[in-house]
Amino acid sequence: MCFIFDVTNVCVIGINMTTLKLNDNFIVELRNNINNYLVTIFPKDIVKIISDYDYDCYYYNLEGTSYSFQYPYTSLFCMRILPDRRIVSDHYDEIQDKSNIKVWDPLTDKTITLHDHLDTVLCFAVLPDGRLVSGSKDTTIKIWNLQTEKCEHTFEGYPNNPDGHSSLINSIDVLYDNQTDVLSDVRQPLWSTHNQKDHRIVSASHDCTIKIWNLHTGKCDITISETVKSWYYKIASLPDGRILSSSCGSCELKIWNAQNGTCDMILVENYYIHKKLFTSSHKNTITYIGYISDSFSTYRVISGASDYTIKIWNVKTGKCEMTLNHSHRVEYIAVLPDERVISGLAANRLLNVWNLKTGKCDSVLTDDKNIKNSSYDWIKYVHVLSDGRIVSITNDRLIRIWGQ
Repeated sequence: MCFIFDVTNVCVIGINMTTLKLNDNFIVELRNNINNYLVTIFPKDIVKIISDYDYDCYYYNLEGTSYSFQYPYTSLFCMRILPDRRIVSDHYDEIQDKSNIKVWDPLTDKTITLHDHLDTVLCFAVLPDGRLVSGSKDTTIKIWNLQTEKCEHTFEGYPNNPDGHSSLINSIDVLYDNQTDVLSDVRQPLWSTHNQKDHRIVSASHDCTIKIWNLHTGKCDITISETVKSWYYKIASLPDGRILSSSCGSCELKIWNAQNGTCDMILVENYYIHKKLFTSSHKNTITYIGYISDSFSTYRVISGASDYTIKIWNVKTGKCEMTLNHSHRVEYIAVLPDERVISGLAANRLLNVWNLKTGKCDSVLTDDKNIKNSSYDWIKYVHVLSDGRIVSITNDRLIRIWGQ
């Protein structure tokens, strides 16, 4: 069932709105009826999320085990769901003609705005203590305290900082320095035993470098730069403390030693095009990189790309173990607690659920009613909540939460 409150000719809970006079008393009664109806389907916290919104502006899809609502801000480049389930995104303010960061709480509809970057924010990471890390086109990395809504530290770019990035920052992540704690649950690392001073940040830039930053000293510890220049598109921290990177030009996945900056491994495979041999990780731009935990002490690398594939890599042999073929470009990947993989595609709001034991797609999650009008609406972000539900956000700002 789908409630659409900006259309007058719609039946809501058996009430034909065209036969009733819309007045304040009716609206109040309608809201109460809707809330009573929702309580029979969803827990109270979900009902609160839905009922807190203006019914004239939003619609909620209650079909099956999913519901959806609209994100209220325009995000062009990056979004992320924080551990407290608030949503953070870049935001361009057309009135002031400047970029900022929005942190929005869907439960209370409260928003905080973080001002300090001089250009568009392109990437986020979250520190174990809840502080937010942002990377920007202005070549800086900033650490934000979301309680005080203040910027606590800025890693300046070049030339203000000779060791800083000289071009836009594509990707950032928090380094896993304590292997035992991280490997105990790689989907949500146990940071409580970590010394806050030991935290390090890794960043990838358009200037063809990877940098490792020390939060205690406020300085860059290591700069990784290769002889053959190719700017780094994605960066990810691995549970053994190493760094995974993808480069745009060569379409290669590399694993780096975070202690000395040397390359430990290149994940590539051979393939032929028109009888010509090529060697790379993917045939086109790599759009997502991460890892899947197999046990307490082992993991595999996962990558998705514009070549319509997801690949699973063995980090001991450096070989590709599995290729999952898609109908569109892979935009984002998330891993379920049972180690199934969710892939978000670049068309029709498609989410594919893959079984890594069989290598087959178990199911496809999509908006069947709106699929004809959503060919240009791609999955921008996918997140798995602690209870196993899936959150997807599309470029048209539609947030959908899927049940287990």
